Amino acid sequence: MIAIYLGGGVFRVVMNRGEDNSRLKNFIRMGIVFFFATFINPYGPGLWSFLIRLNNNYVTQEMQALDWSNSRLYIIVYSMMLVSTLYLWKSAARPRLVLAFVLFVIGCLHARLIIYFCLSTCPLVGQAVSEMLPNITRSRIIAGLSECMKVVAFERYYPMAVVAISVIVVCAQPIYTSRTVPLKAAEYLASHRVAGNLFCSAQASSYLIYRFHGAIKIFIDTRIDLYDPALCSRYVAAMSGSSWKELFEEYKIAETLLPKTASLFQAIEQSPDWQRTYEDDDFAISTRRSER
Repeated sequence: MIAIYLGGGVFRVVMNRGEDNSRLKNFIRMGIVFFFATFINPYGPGLWSFLIRLNNNYVTQEMQALDWSNSRLYIIVYSMMLVSTLYLWKSAARPRLVLAFVLFVIGCLHARLIIYFCLSTCPLVGQAVSEMLPNITRSRIIAGLSECMKVVAFERYYPMAVVAISVIVVCAQPIYTSRTVPLKAAEYLASHRVAGNLFCSAQASSYLIYRFHGAIKIFIDTRIDLYDPALCSRYVAAMSGSSWKELFEEYKIAETLLPKTASLFQAIEQSPDWQRTYEDDDFAISTRRSER
């Protein structure tokens, strides 16, 4: 993010040729210092290697392109944030705008990283809102309201507002939660376990870690960067319905918890060695017949 910001600074100086060239030299010096400073961390070379080989090493659902087809709410939120950012093209600092735009592109290419676009853009959205409202009407009431929003919501109490919104979202339990989190299936697992290991999607695994405090061992979860790249590739292949039998034999998988839309679930359904023991609208649990 620092490198992108510095690149935005260089872009601004290049576009405004009338500015002093010393500013361009300063940005270049800062960029060089930033690059070498990353190697102070003992994992510096590994971090750069991770960045370069990102597409090849971590081919998981989260690191794949953002899926817009099942995320209408997200489309609205991300689009509004991007439009708000573009509205500030003339007033905001070029580096901030370049950073937001590049992070949006990165987030579209790798769904997991879209959160960085949201975090970096929130202050810009607050600034855009405060500038938009007075332009809608010249009313003193609206102008005063916009100024209050800027001071209260986006400056002094911005962190508190983020926490409050997070609490509301968690308590409200949006309707899409049941499609992505196996709430009902987890309750079934609490009282219906079989001997052997469990295999489930990375997203479901993350919830199981939270729900059972680690009591149920999982195969892999959404913290993909903690796992071996080869294992991640085998996981993705299995979820697509390829080479899953060999993987299950090697890791002695006796039970699966999968979204009913997954290709692996369809493959297991066609196997005579497995039987479905639980299902709801979105998830299903299957067990080896020999394990029952």
